[in-house]
Amino acid sequence: MFHVPAYPVGGHYGRSLDGNKPERDAFWHTLDAANVTAASVGHEHNYNRRLINSDFDANGYHFTHDIYQLTLGAAGSPYSKVVENKKNVVKGPKVTFHYMTVGVDGKKRFVMYTTKMTICSIRLR
Repeated sequence: MFHVPAYPVGGHYGRSLDGNKPERDAFWHTLDAANVTAASVGHEHNYNRRLINSDFDANGYHFTHDIYQLTLGAAGSPYSKVVENKKNVVKGPKVTFHYMTVGVDGKKRFVMYTTKMTICSIRLR
């Protein structure tokens, strides 16, 4: 979990970890090497789910695992519908109140909700 997205979709495109792509890709390679399932971020003031995989290979790095970047930005500022890059965006951006729970008692999963429904459930490796 970290604040700024590695691969922003909208309002902070070019001003997040993607502002220095070689360092961002080195960081993401570390997550990939550790077989991480998902990384939760904020900063964009919406909900979106993006699949980062070998489609994002660059700067000498090859990603071998699918990793979901879950943007959970439902606090601190008005919601944003700005979209600059939708490559591999699975869901969103949604501009609605949302929250996440993390199962730790053997269920090992992320579950994201709005006030009306479950919007995503991801099983952890």
